Amino acid sequence: MGKAVVATPLGAAGLRIRDGENLLLACTPSDFAARTLELLEQPGRAERLGLAGRATARERYTWEPQAAQLTDLLDRVVAGTGT
Repeated sequence: MGKAVVATPLGAAGLRIRDGENLLLACTPSDFAARTLELLEQPGRAERLGLAGRATARERYTWEPQAAQLTDLLDRVVAGTGT
């Protein structure tokens, strides 16, 4: 949806993201509140983070890139080159 996200490291685990680039990470409740206030006080930054997060999600986590990775893996297995 193109909205800025504040998440815990556990909540973002496994995602190929960068703190400050496509979301903000916060470990403690006070950090979470502070990072959220940062976004409320800096709407331009919030918009940039939201758009970057959306682009990352579309680039890496929609069906098309996932299917391409699976197809590549299957092609390599069939060709005998493994993983």
